[in-house]
Amino acid sequence: MNLPDKPEIAQAGAQLLHPGSRILFRHWETVREERPCPDRTDISLRAISKLLPFLAIVEVGQNAGSTIFKLAGTAVCELFQSQLTGAEVGLSLDQFERRVVNETLIMSLQRLQPSLIRMRFVSREGFVTTAEFLALPVFNQALGVTQLFCGVFAFAEPANGRQNTLHRIELIATRMIWTEHQNIDLVLDRPNRRASPPLKVIQGGMSER
Repeated sequence: MNLPDKPEIAQAGAQLLHPGSRILFRHWETVREERPCPDRTDISLRAISKLLPFLAIVEVGQNAGSTIFKLAGTAVCELFQSQLTGAEVGLSLDQFERRVVNETLIMSLQRLQPSLIRMRFVSREGFVTTAEFLALPVFNQALGVTQLFCGVFAFAEPANGRQNTLHRIELIATRMIWTEHQNIDLVLDRPNRRASPPLKVIQGGMSER
């Protein structure tokens, strides 16, 4: 039995199983500091250079309740066997699963909380692989919008090539990953600005008459 077929992947909940997901999440947590999410420029592509083919940028689409791939790495396009830039996320899913995926990603954008989606990719030849789709909110100061900095990691080589044609994509589960932060207004601060301390010290005290 291959790793993608093991039931513990489907039952893992919000636990990050793929090493790539864990590396990306740790980097996002480090650069966001006390803010709900970091600025997009805070993300160091050099620090996560090995993950670049597996990364994507997702943002709200023009159609109500939709999200689209603003950018998608080569490995992500290979997994979906499609050129994803400009395409709606979850387009290959059925109507219900597409709505669930879009609602999950929009919730990440609105609440500034990460989300985790697991999908199963099935080829016409019967090859099956499972992938983690980790979405991390980032603020794009240049555009004044929140986007999702995503990593899409398969647990096995994707079913590519002439002998492995993607037949369908199945949604396994979606989860929110709740993180703590001090103040939602800090997302608009300059990237390196740190939060103010929660307590204010007032100088002075009681004096004798």
